[in-house]
Amino acid sequence: MGIFGDLNRLPEEAVLQLSTMCGHAMVPANLVLRMVREIKKERKSFQEAALELTKPCHCGIYNPARAEKLLRRLVPLMTYDS
Repeated sequence: MGIFGDLNRLPEEAVLQLSTMCGHAMVPANLVLRMVREIKKERKSFQEAALELTKPCHCGIYNPARAEKLLRRLVPLMTYDS
């Protein structure tokens, strides 16, 4: 079938790993980036951010334990503008 659309508009791979864990694509990439900023600013813990990412997922398949693990890998690699 192939790939359709402009792949350059997709978020980076690490963000996609977190945003696509919901089977219905209800976790926006911008929410993932916001949680990264909140963790970096020490406003949220990794666990709190992972739980926040589960809220938009109504199917309940989003795995907060895996999200926390991925956030722990992602946050040190990301930068944000204040």
